[in-house]
Amino acid sequence: MIIPHIAIYIRVSTVDQAVDGISIEQQEATVLAKIREHYGDAFTYELFADPGMSGGRGPKPWQTERRPR
Repeated sequence: MIIPHIAIYIRVSTVDQAVDGISIEQQEATVLAKIREHYGDAFTYELFADPGMSGGRGPKPWQTERRPR
């Protein structure tokens, strides 16, 4: 059986969205639940999170860091 390795990118674009919208933690839980619906626990993943940064500023997390899970 081939075990997929999945890249997950989650972000909030403003501090307000992080507080009043869907937080980074909520997004991670939602995405992982969906992946588990499809693969069960037979997958690995890397999480790339962009908390409260504008889409136009600076390097993206996937360009500067890797966080295997």
